[in-house]
Order: sequence, then C-alpha cells, then structure tokens
Amino acid sequence: LLFHPAIKSPQLGDCVLPEVVAPLIGCLMDEDPRLRREAATSLGRLVDSDPELQGLANILGPIATQLRAGNTEIRLACARTLGALKHRAAVLALLAALEDADTPDRITAAILNCRTDPEIGVCKAVIEALLAQRRLDLER
Repeated sequence: LLFHPAIKSPQLGDCVLPEVVAPLIGCLMDEDPRLRREAATSLGRLVDSDPELQGLANILGPIATQLRAGNTEIRLACARTLGALKHRAAVLALLAALEDADTPDRITAAILNCRTDPEIGVCKAVIEALLAQRRLDLER
C-alpha cells in the first residue's frame, strides 16, 4: 500500500532505511484510516527490524496520538508499535490506553513486551504500570 519513489523497494514498510520513517509518519496523518493503520504497522516492523534506525525517535508522539484518536484497528497497530519501542514514555502511553474498552488485553501484552528492555527505568515503568492496573501476577 505504501510506495515511495525514492526507495528502490516497492513498499515503505519493507525498507529498513532512515528515508522511509518520515513518509510513514506523514501517512499517520492521512484521512484514510487504512493508510494510517498500515503506516503504524510498518513503523512497528521497522522498530522490530532495527530499533536504532535514525528517525524512529520521532514516532512516539504521532503513534501515541493515533493510539488515542484512531479506530480500533489503528489503536491496536499503534499499541503493538509502542510495545516494540520499549521506551518509558511508550509504556506511559500504553498505560493511559488501558482505559479503552477495546484494547486492554492487547495493551497489557504490549506493555509486557517492554519488560525485556535492558534499561532498568523501562522495566520499572512496566512493573509500575501493570501493578497499577492489577494485571501483573505478583508471583511472577
């Protein structure tokens, strides 16, 4: 769905290049909800492929906005992308989204995905978020 003439590969979401991040962020603001969902999903794949890719630090705000404002499919794609980011601020955005009736179990899964982050601050935020929602089995 997402094509970019400057990139030799046909789909932006399949290119692990810094040049694709800005166009994908731009697609998050498109009127077409399918395009916004695909952009969020593609950004999540980029995070999974190369978490240090230049420009990915700029996706937190736009993805968090779509997490609050998008339709159910967009919110779920954004939750997965935020979980892949494994960033303290991403955990906080996911925690805020737990109040959304459509997404709590998937949000909890995305928060749990952050628990493997080597930074202690992210792990602490995950534990605090899950304890606050009583979604963490204390035996674990």
